[in-house]
Amino acid sequence: MKKIICSSVIALSMATTLVAGNIGVGMAIDMGLGVTAQFNGKINAQIGNDGICTDYLFIKNNIEVENKIANNLDWYIGAGLGYYWSDGKNKDDKIDLRVPVGLDLDFAKKLDFYLQVIPVLRVNNNVKFKLNSALGVRYYF
Repeated sequence: MKKIICSSVIALSMATTLVAGNIGVGMAIDMGLGVTAQFNGKINAQIGNDGICTDYLFIKNNIEVENKIANNLDWYIGAGLGYYWSDGKNKDDKIDLRVPVGLDLDFAKKLDFYLQVIPVLRVNNNVKFKLNSALGVRYYF
């Protein structure tokens, strides 16, 4: 039941942003290998082999670079929620409070690449601090 509720809350928060334009979809390694999306440059979401997550980017600024390949390099800080579902080895589902800090590079007109470090506070059964990372590429419609 807990799995259904957590997944539904995260999925609904992602679905409410679909009304907006500027949507990027791609592949990432974050919650295992999976599908990633970004909505209006402010909301990142991913569903993967291991779970589902969504983050709101509350700070996003451009880094001035003279290099032609990095003409649009941004850094960002966000906050979000992640949910790892149980598998054969792990009997418990895991709920994470996430604070992604990352770089976002637009390397083509409709393609971007991102890399982030994610401090995580696991809040179910017992509180635990972890450090995760993510890597992905997205195509914008």
